[in-house]
Amino acid sequence: MSKPDLSQKCYFTTIRPKTNIKQECVDHIKNAMMSATKQCYIVVEYQGKSGPCTNHLHMYLHYAKPIQLETVKKNIKTIVDKYHNYEKDGSVFKSMLKTNSCYVYKDYLNKYDDTDIVHADGFNVDMFREDLPDEATQALLQAIVPSITLSAVWANHEEQWHEFAGNDLSVDSCHRYLANRFYIAKDLDPVLDPRKLQQLIAVIFRHDHGILVRNRGWDKWAEDLQQELEDNTYHNNSPSQHKEKPDNTQATSTAQYTHSTPAEILQQANGGREEEARATTLCMAWHAQQETSSCLTPAGEVIQPQPPTLPPEAWPSECNTNKAKQPKRDKVFLNTTHC
Repeated sequence: MSKPDLSQKCYFTTIRPKTNIKQECVDHIKNAMMSATKQCYIVVEYQGKSGPCTNHLHMYLHYAKPIQLETVKKNIKTIVDKYHNYEKDGSVFKSMLKTNSCYVYKDYLNKYDDTDIVHADGFNVDMFREDLPDEATQALLQAIVPSITLSAVWANHEEQWHEFAGNDLSVDSCHRYLANRFYIAKDLDPVLDPRKLQQLIAVIFRHDHGILVRNRGWDKWAEDLQQELEDNTYHNNSPSQHKEKPDNTQATSTAQYTHSTPAEILQQANGGREEEARATTLCMAWHAQQETSSCLTPAGEVIQPQPPTLPPEAWPSECNTNKAKQPKRDKVFLNTTHC
């Protein structure tokens, strides 16, 4: 079975570059669309749903003969690529260009006060609406692109489904509703591809119940994202969270070093080495003074000078018992004539 011809006369497009749309681009599009279509309606907006945003363009395109959607997209992309693309201003075509078959008409003339009307001369709204796709064609178009939700067809499906099924708004009920219209009422062309039929049922069901699209990996993704936030918060706050009381002296020492700055720790270590060096210096000075100050009496007795008064730390065992660590000194020959 051949695929249905889904070429249409009415299209709607949005061009939203990453930067403000260039006036040269707007002028080029205007001239191209005025010559290619029966009538067109082009505006530039400075507002979005959340307030002011980058300048972007909206167009209604009304062709004299049906044209394929891909052809419309290709023609618009060829023009826009000369002014906006990833190399020029970081614009990505998949995000910048949105072109779809048009199902309803919305008056952009009165949407925002600061909207610039680029071209709307002689635009006949009634003639445009007459060429909008009928309900059956809309259903086929929606089945191919189920993400499109802003159309009158879904409100129509919702009303007729409720009338057919009453309070039973289950998935099976939606399937029975479509089967009734396909094969009994015969006011809607059948969708024979099972995959496309499932997509159509899913879109009608979600639209009626107000369900946002979420795949099966959504919950895992949301949990991982929340865990990243918690981990980041913990790491940012961890240096100031050591408030547990230690149970022993070792824990207390560890906590003190945790709260000490690197400069304080270095100062403590240097202070201990300075005390040790001071004690060693005093000990060596005493030994030198003892040897140089010894002299003999006329009887040949050696008079030993009294040791100087030293602080307690200058009398460690290192001076008396640990003589192996003492540095070697030259022998001193005593001269008794200088006593």
